[in-house]
Amino acid sequence: MARFEISVTGDYVPSWGYQEAARELLQNAMDEQDRDPVHRMDVRYTSRGGGKLVVTSPGVTLDRSVLLLGASGKHDQHARGKFGEGLDLALLAAVRAGYDVRIENGAESWAPALEHSATWGTAVLVVQTHALATPRAHFRVEVSGVTPEAWRETVRRTLFLPGAFATDEVVIPAAKGRILLDRPGDIYVRGLWVGRFQGYQCGFDLDDLELDRDRRMANAYMLGILVSRLWVAALGDPAYQDKALARVSGLLSTGAADVTHLGWALENTYDETGAAARAALVGTFHAKWGDKAIPVLTTTEADRAEGAGLTPVPMERAAKEALEAALGVTFEAAVTAARRARVRVLSPAEIRALGWHPRWEYVLGVAKVLEVTTPISIAEFDHTAWGLWRPASGDIALSTRCFAAPNPGQALVTLAHEWAHARCASTSHGATAAATAEDTLAGILGWCTAWPEGQP
Repeated sequence: MARFEISVTGDYVPSWGYQEAARELLQNAMDEQDRDPVHRMDVRYTSRGGGKLVVTSPGVTLDRSVLLLGASGKHDQHARGKFGEGLDLALLAAVRAGYDVRIENGAESWAPALEHSATWGTAVLVVQTHALATPRAHFRVEVSGVTPEAWRETVRRTLFLPGAFATDEVVIPAAKGRILLDRPGDIYVRGLWVGRFQGYQCGFDLDDLELDRDRRMANAYMLGILVSRLWVAALGDPAYQDKALARVSGLLSTGAADVTHLGWALENTYDETGAAARAALVGTFHAKWGDKAIPVLTTTEADRAEGAGLTPVPMERAAKEALEAALGVTFEAAVTAARRARVRVLSPAEIRALGWHPRWEYVLGVAKVLEVTTPISIAEFDHTAWGLWRPASGDIALSTRCFAAPNPGQALVTLAHEWAHARCASTSHGATAAATAEDTLAGILGWCTAWPEGQP
């Protein structure tokens, strides 16, 4: 018989209890199985006698050195446990919570307990070892006192256990993880529950996510990135695309944390899966809103989109970013392209043929009084805008609708509006200046009930 004092106080990791202890024991067993399938773990639970959990790793025996903090036999970078203290902390958490723990390890049995240390003057984790009459060819941990309710929660938290998923639960497998549609906020790493996170409407099982020594998530930003990559993988998979599209559409409409970084992931996934994911989102978007649809964030953007002949679709920022990434064009670029494609400037001969030359001279005269220095033109628009300031060509285009109106007020106020935009050197700023110019000119002109006498 030998007695080993583990240099860990009884109040270490105070938040840990049975569930954390079970997680570590199951994690170690699963890592052994992954390392060598011969060590396929055996997990059993019985409710008899107060409840007992038994986790066995066949063909595995551990050296006593694993009881040293920091010691670990795991050299696989993909192993779930890496810090070399999981077994010690599992034993500490279990015995501190009042559970009876017994271990069979090859030719020995181990019995952990919390006992007073004369050396340290406080309670520490102690492991008593005894020789077994008949050596075993396994490493087996028995935890007594586990209630059926506690066991059900263990199964829910451990996705590689039989019964972890309900029969009607929807799971979408994807590269580097799984999407758990029916587990809002539950985050797992390689099948082990990490925690429940606010703002997420689905659950996710990730192949890899950095955790701290207490097995808690260390980087919330990276969680969002990895989750978005799972969505791109699912959207690009024909087998699961429809389910993924249906859920992503709803998540985008609510601005859920699940899709906060979807735009980034779509933009930075360069393989065929990324292309398929982008095409799927664009197809759904256009099927619902039409080929001229464009995502917008503000009423100002909506007005500009309509002015360019596009169909504005208001949405949350994450949704707008995702759709822009899928479409491959930003709002500014889309509006600029639409305006450039849908504006045809009339020639002087066309203006005369329409009988608008006197009206045109009148507007140019007002422009001179207003000290408008930007070139002005009359143009046909394939949309409903009254006028445009066009930075690329450096001119103000007034629509033919202005000159077909029964009074000059529309043309003059439109001129003032676009001149204000030009002076602010921006198509998206200067709205206040434009509105002020409109109001001032409208007050002076009274919206001009008729074109000057003697003019058509």
